[in-house]
Amino acid sequence: MEVTGLEQPGSKAPGSAATATVEVTTDGTGPVTLVLTWYTGEAPGELGQADGVETLTRSGARTYTLTLTHVFERDGCYLSALVSANPAPVGGDASRQILDRRCASSDESQPPA
Repeated sequence: MEVTGLEQPGSKAPGSAATATVEVTTDGTGPVTLVLTWYTGEAPGELGQADGVETLTRSGARTYTLTLTHVFERDGCYLSALVSANPAPVGGDASRQILDRRCASSDESQPPA
């Protein structure tokens, strides 16, 4: 299981959207339940505060590619998507984080120290 993409199409303000792409490969065609939790935070590598949760169940195939979009309620410089599954995959949960374009723009405008 992997979060293969996390994108934000434009500057982020509360109420803007981000899109995550999740790929899941199972060892059978039985049901798998995926829980995608969205986060905003202020520190790289940390999830921050939960901003929303989506739960999906899929069955009938061994591989799934899902694209999910979330409209953020909270503000934060780091946007994250964490996906977990039941039954749990061998590699455990997967996540991806991006720096909000608004924060990246303000960092790039600062002169070096």
